[in-house]
Amino acid sequence: MADASFGVEAAARQFGLDFIRLLTEDYFFVCRRAFLETEPMQRVLDIMKGNEFHKAVAALPGYVTTNTGSVSTVREFLDSVYAKTVTSRKRKN
Repeated sequence: MADASFGVEAAARQFGLDFIRLLTEDYFFVCRRAFLETEPMQRVLDIMKGNEFHKAVAALPGYVTTNTGSVSTVREFLDSVYAKTVTSRKRKN
């Protein structure tokens, strides 16, 4: 048995374990642009944008829906991460 380990808050809570958040992560689905236009992908996006999905995610400890179901290029996503990093560093100084 370990005294400490990496994991997600939802799993820690499920097993009655203490949890200390060290960082947050963004999850995103990557696909070719042409796939975005397909009916199955449009259904997935509609589900991800819906209130029921947001409520289900919000019920999981440690998860937050931010821009869920939004579509952006990989470049746009990386630029937004960079901008957040720069802003965060400026606040610390």
